Amino acid sequence: MADYKTRVWNNERIYMVDFGRAPHSNHPSSRCPDVDRFGFMDDANAGEHGPIVSAMVGQSRVNIRFYRTELSTNARLYARVADGNATIRMLSPTGPLPSRRATNLVFRPVRKGRTSINIHYHWPDGPVIGRLYVDVRNRRRINVRVHLVSINGSVQPAVFLGQTAAGGTAAATHHANVIRTLIRDTNRILRPHGLEVRHRDTVNTNWLTATYGPATFPAGNPRAGAALSGFDQLRHAMALSPNRSAARLNIYIADRTSFPAGVNVGGAVGLGPPLNWARTMGATWTDAGGTSHVGNGIWIHSSYAIDGKILAHEFGHILHLSSLTAAGAVNQWHSIGDFTASRDDSQTRRRLMYPYTSLLDSEMSWRNNVGNGNTVTGALLNQRRAAQDGTGNESRRAYNAARAANLYTS
Repeated sequence: MADYKTRVWNNERIYMVDFGRAPHSNHPSSRCPDVDRFGFMDDANAGEHGPIVSAMVGQSRVNIRFYRTELSTNARLYARVADGNATIRMLSPTGPLPSRRATNLVFRPVRKGRTSINIHYHWPDGPVIGRLYVDVRNRRRINVRVHLVSINGSVQPAVFLGQTAAGGTAAATHHANVIRTLIRDTNRILRPHGLEVRHRDTVNTNWLTATYGPATFPAGNPRAGAALSGFDQLRHAMALSPNRSAARLNIYIADRTSFPAGVNVGGAVGLGPPLNWARTMGATWTDAGGTSHVGNGIWIHSSYAIDGKILAHEFGHILHLSSLTAAGAVNQWHSIGDFTASRDDSQTRRRLMYPYTSLLDSEMSWRNNVGNGNTVTGALLNQRRAAQDGTGNESRRAYNAARAANLYTS
């Protein structure tokens, strides 16, 4: 392949280089985040054209893979941060890029801001032939209380969230270890977007059959007189649960197979109704003392192998992101309107909000391998905003929604 010798004019963009997620033994990894390399247009930042990644102040290292896609390995290239070291500090390489097809670029976020890593041809200040935009955010914590839910006195399954305890390990110790790993793996996805789940405490909570509520919605409710579905009954239990925290997001770990007869949530393994959505849908009930409570929070099925991607997906709902289906439709779990159709391609299937069940139900199985293995879900929150697709700008929308008013309620 010949060296690059074509003149680059002011606004002409020739994509001879590219950027992507750096390899890591664990995926997802906050050190090697997904790069949104498909959204080359952005209504929110009209002057930007190219791939983008976000990062959080406090991360020690972020690794991005740089590729020479249409450029000779003999071409001398330099990676330089547009604003010096003001927003991010380039750790490696600091000199000319190695003469190979793929190289890891390593940087450390320094402060909140937006910058770019520019690829210069031939000289450190030579023509820019490629850019990776970097959006650095301050950390926003989501405080959570985890409920180990027994139902009418039932116990958690021996295989808890897909994990069997090592011989001789007490159940309480096993539960704590599994929850710790689950929160860690969830944060591996959320940290690059400026979000961090902080596990504050775990409580033992018992739901009775009555906790799931009456057969119909009460007078005064927007759905007064309508029958409660199984999901409504579950939201009722979440709203009026004992030990519910008003200052933390409540995560309920309960075995679906122990639900009372008549509480049918099908094959669901998780539920994450956001606060504003629950209010709009009338998922609000009053306790015996006359205090109103909203059926928001997260429920996960304790007999299913819940991993960080599944829990992060449920956090996505809490943060007003939409869930995509195999047909490209969007489930109305958010507050920005319902889109009856959306794109269905390799990028869409890499997204965190494209659930595993949609991959299995897909009629285009050749698209199911999104780079993590066949029928393994991705963890991408996309960055770019386009008026034609209301499901875009996920990363920023999730960050903006991570405020107490959208998370915590009595």
